[in-house]
Amino acid sequence: MSARLNPDLSARSSRVSRMSKMATDTNDTETVMWRELGVALASAQLSFADEVKLSARGRDALNEARAEVAAGGLMDAAAATAGYRWLEFAQELDSIGMTEAAEKELSTFARDALAAARGARAHVAMGLREGEEASLSKASRPWVEF
Repeated sequence: MSARLNPDLSARSSRVSRMSKMATDTNDTETVMWRELGVALASAQLSFADEVKLSARGRDALNEARAEVAAGGLMDAAAATAGYRWLEFAQELDSIGMTEAAEKELSTFARDALAAARGARAHVAMGLREGEEASLSKASRPWVEF
């Protein structure tokens, strides 16, 4: 078996790296939006099940944000702030109670933001211990006892 790379794979690999460099070099609106969402997705601490629900582009954005952090690069504040704005937008979308059919009509970007907002909300909810709230307030309401 030859140790050389298949020429087709080599050509594809260089094309992918050129495309990645072009996306990094350009500051087009769509690329910036996905980068911002990737930062928000990375900070949302999504479960594996939530990540699977993302589009391929959303998973790519998430992985790029994670790779940037793993490489020691800090995400810039502008991207982080904008990413949180996308999550706030998605939380508003989620709060209006859209039907599944209406959600399917959303853009891929909006659906990914919505999945991230729901995942982040579930992650926060898992950390809540609501059962203890009643016992904490019991001392301040002795008149309730019968």
